[in-house]
Amino acid sequence: MYLYWSQIQDNADEQYNQLLFNMATGSGKTDVMAAAILYLYHEQGFKNFIFISNTTAVVDKTQENFFNSSSSKYLYSSPIIIDGERISFNYVNSTFPVNPEENTIYIKLTTIQTLSNELNDPGENGLTYDDLAKFKIAILADEAHHFNVDTKKSNKKAKEENSWESVLDHIRGLIQRTDS
Repeated sequence: MYLYWSQIQDNADEQYNQLLFNMATGSGKTDVMAAAILYLYHEQGFKNFIFISNTTAVVDKTQENFFNSSSSKYLYSSPIIIDGERISFNYVNSTFPVNPEENTIYIKLTTIQTLSNELNDPGENGLTYDDLAKFKIAILADEAHHFNVDTKKSNKKAKEENSWESVLDHIRGLIQRTDS
C-alpha cells in the first residue's frame, strides 16, 4: 500500500504530509480509510482522527459504517485486536479528550462547512485551533478535490482567509508544529 511506503521513507514528514487515494464510487474507499486508521494508530501512534466531507450525507453514512453495529456496512463486525489489546472507537462530538483512554481511537466526523464554522467562530465546548495544536491528528477527507479551490485559482491574492482550503492548511500547520 502506498500509505505504508510513503511513511517509511526517510523524509516522510516533509515529503508526504498529504496522500490522495483516487478511487471510483463503490471501490472500497471506506474500507481503505478504516485500514489507514488502524495503520496510523498502530504504526504511527495516531489516536485522533478528523473525517471531513463536503456533504452531510457522506458524514452520516460514514458514522453509520463506523458506529452502528447493526448496519449492513458496519466496518468492525469482529473486535479489533492489535498486539493482544482490544481497540475501541469513540465518536468525538466536540473536542478530543485531554486524557484519552488506553487502546482507543477517537474520530470526529464532520462536514468541512461545520468544521470551518466551529473553528472560525468558536462556541462553548467547541473545537478550536488551540485545541488542535495540542493533539497529534490525522485528517481524512472524502471528495478532497472540493477542498483545494484556492490552489486552482490563478490569482493567489483571491484566496479567502476562511476558505475551506485555508482552514485545512491552518490545521496542517498546527499539526506539523505539534509533531516537531
